[in-house]
Amino acid sequence: MKASKLFERSLGVVCAAALVFGALVPGLRAEAAAESFDGDYCYQEGYEVSVNLEAEGAVLLKNADNTLPLAEGTKVTILGSMSYNYVQGGTGSAGGSDDENTVMMNDAFIEAGLDVNSAAWNWLADQCGGSRVVDANDPAGVGWSSYTAIHEFPVSVYNGGASTIKADGYTDYVVVTVSRSGAEGASPSMDYDGDGSTLTGSTYLELDQNEKDLLAFCKDNFAHTIVLVNSAAPMELGFIDSDAYNVDACIWM
Repeated sequence: MKASKLFERSLGVVCAAALVFGALVPGLRAEAAAESFDGDYCYQEGYEVSVNLEAEGAVLLKNADNTLPLAEGTKVTILGSMSYNYVQGGTGSAGGSDDENTVMMNDAFIEAGLDVNSAAWNWLADQCGGSRVVDANDPAGVGWSSYTAIHEFPVSVYNGGASTIKADGYTDYVVVTVSRSGAEGASPSMDYDGDGSTLTGSTYLELDQNEKDLLAFCKDNFAHTIVLVNSAAPMELGFIDSDAYNVDACIWM
C-alpha cells in the first residue's frame, strides 16, 4: 500500500539496532555459530526487518473519502515541529541518537514518489535550528527530547511564514506530525497543566493549544490535512473527527 510506503522509511531506523543485536543472540539461529557477519550485513538485515515492521505495524485510524494512498507525484507540504524532530524511540539508553542513518521525513516522502514542498520544508528546518534536536530552538524551552513538555511552535510562527509555506501548487495536502515521548521512569503526565489533579485540566496525551492552532491553520490554508501520530502511548484522538480541524486522514505510526 502506498500509504505505508510513505512512512515506512521515516521510522525504519528506530528498531534496527535492537533487531541486529537480537539476530546475533546464540540459539536464535542454529546456523549462526557456523557463520560470521560484518557490520554492514547486520545493519542491512536489521534495517529491512525494521522497514517491514513499520509498514505492517502502522495503523490507519481515519481515511475520509479515500484520501490515502496518495498518488505518485502528489504535491505535499510537511508542517509541525515534530515532523522535523520526530521521536525515534524512548528516552535514556533506548532513546537512540541521530547520525548519518537518520532518515528525514522529506527524504522519505520523496523516495516514496511524492513532490515535497521544499520551500516549506526548508523554512521548517530553519525554525528548528537547521538540524535535529537543536535545543536552543525548542519552543517549550526544555530540550526536544524532554517528555515533560509538548514541543510545537505557536501559530504566530506559522502565520509569519505563511507566504513561504503556501508555495504555489502546494496547498492541496499538508502532513502534520503529533509526537509524544516516554519510557521507563518517564510515564506520560496525567496532570500536564499542573493543577494538582488528574481529573481536571489536560494531560500530556492530549493536543495542547499550539497543536490545535496549527491544525486550524492547516484547515484555513490547505484542502486536506493528514495527521501522523508518532507516539508509543495511545493518545486522545477525538480531534480527528472535529469540524474545527477538518482532518481527512490519520495514521498511528
